[in-house]
Amino acid sequence: MRDWKLSIIDTGHRPSLSYQYKWGTKEQDVVLSFHTVHVADWGLPTDRSSPSTIKNLSIASGQSTQLATRIRAWLRTCEKYHRACRPSSTWTMPDRVLDLGLGPDSKIRLIRCAALSHSYAALSYCWGSTEQYRLTSETTDQLAAGVQSHDLAKTTQDAIDIAREIGLRYLWIDALCIYQDDCADWERQSANMGNIYENAALTLVASNASSTAEGFLRPRSLAEGYCGYTTYQDQKKAVYLCQPSVGFEVATVYERSDVVAHEPLSARGWAQQERLLSRRKVMFGARQMFWQCRERTCTENGLMPDDDFLGLSAFVDTKQSHASWIAAVESFSSSKLTRMSDRLPALSGLASTYCKLTGDEYLAGHWSKDLAKGSLLWRAQSPRSRPTSSTYRAPSWSWASVDGPVLYPQQERSQHLGTYFSTLGNKMSPLATLHDHCIEVKGANPFGEVTHGWLDIRAPVIPMREGALAALTRLSRYQSYANDSHTIMLYPRGESSNGSLESIFDHIWPKDIRTVEIAIDDPLTLTNSPGYCIAIAEESSTYFKADVKWVAGLIVTPDSFGETTYRRVGVFFSLYGIPLPEPTIMRLV
Repeated sequence: MRDWKLSIIDTGHRPSLSYQYKWGTKEQDVVLSFHTVHVADWGLPTDRSSPSTIKNLSIASGQSTQLATRIRAWLRTCEKYHRACRPSSTWTMPDRVLDLGLGPDSKIRLIRCAALSHSYAALSYCWGSTEQYRLTSETTDQLAAGVQSHDLAKTTQDAIDIAREIGLRYLWIDALCIYQDDCADWERQSANMGNIYENAALTLVASNASSTAEGFLRPRSLAEGYCGYTTYQDQKKAVYLCQPSVGFEVATVYERSDVVAHEPLSARGWAQQERLLSRRKVMFGARQMFWQCRERTCTENGLMPDDDFLGLSAFVDTKQSHASWIAAVESFSSSKLTRMSDRLPALSGLASTYCKLTGDEYLAGHWSKDLAKGSLLWRAQSPRSRPTSSTYRAPSWSWASVDGPVLYPQQERSQHLGTYFSTLGNKMSPLATLHDHCIEVKGANPFGEVTHGWLDIRAPVIPMREGALAALTRLSRYQSYANDSHTIMLYPRGESSNGSLESIFDHIWPKDIRTVEIAIDDPLTLTNSPGYCIAIAEESSTYFKADVKWVAGLIVTPDSFGETTYRRVGVFFSLYGIPLPEPTIMRLV
């Protein structure tokens, strides 16, 4: 296709591109046809005074002035037309912000906002390992007096440049607006993180930078324009116009996954809630910018990403509150944290917002009304998930107590889960009830670090045979090392070498019991202790055209603090149900 040049792109017609190639000894004609996509001017401003300007090309330079022109257009339209993106009548500024001054050479000053109500921008970014200027008891006077922009980290400089260009005088950055040597201030501000990002006029998301030393206004690696779709090898593909060294040519047909989910910031735990809570955000990717507000998603190149292109479901949805929280937890659990003790604090802003939406009670990463709907049925993806440190982080029944990703029994995620685990949905009927509970937090943030917690659950309890837990531990270790899985399938006797139901339970199993699937959180932490299965929920569904009932629950063992308390060690799922005794109360720690 190197002989082709395209001079008209957005004509409103359906262009047809043709070229010839040789297949063996026979010359073939290949025709690529596609619809030209008309994108609203507010989404991708076009220079109408220059008809030859190619629409949908990403800005190659990465300079703040050029990028700000496009951001201002997005922002103006959102402020004018999008009701869902408007701030609440009770919005407030953070306790402190940076005053950028009125000119490009103005000093950057830290100010208190007690009596102010000005629009401000917020920054979401990766700290990285590079040392940066921070607010401490020693630097507070210097920041209040003012510092020059070039004395700050490159990512901070870029955020200042963009904020000034789009007309926002005030900027919130955690490293410069939260005292980094004051635990009490850090707890107060982290509890208010949801309001800080939600009330910001715009959040600048430095998606493409892995540290503050890199900055996010860098030259892009490719200038390109999205032309439309075509069918290529029986698949729908995007067609781009790319810019090689000289001139423009029609590019090879290919499909891009150019989304911020693959950028460095997406792996940072704290960034999850920052993106979810922001009313408006512009994300600076390696190749282009992405705009997202509560009503619209837009890109520089005009190719609209999937609705879920951030890898997270829309959070502000009271009708799907349980599913939204579960999706956020799953995504967050696979992200990185410098300190694993931040596993709950890093979601505290999101939890605070969720609490306001639902009025539910927060219990160490879970919600009281959702406990028996499947919230407790998370599964550790790694077979060595329990932390080796003796430092307490969360109760054993909380997903925050383990390291690494957790997964929930939802059918749409079946490609990651075990055979029967994956068929459970989120329409479970509870078998358990919350009888009593206690959660103690470390500081002033009710959604932050936990120092102690327990649940009294009233539910059917099935005891295991003596030595069964040790047997499961051996099986789970074998599975995790040999097959990269720590899921055990138990069948009726004689049907599998994995283990049999009779070897684990004392029950006389009905003939229609097919399997019990067991997933151990961390086989290396188990001892030869008694085991119990607590039935939490059940669900009726269709399995191979037959109506079946699933039962799911927790596997627990007596805790070291006493025989009347129990800790979670895994989960189980039973096909065709299991015989259930009368409910009893057990305390889980």
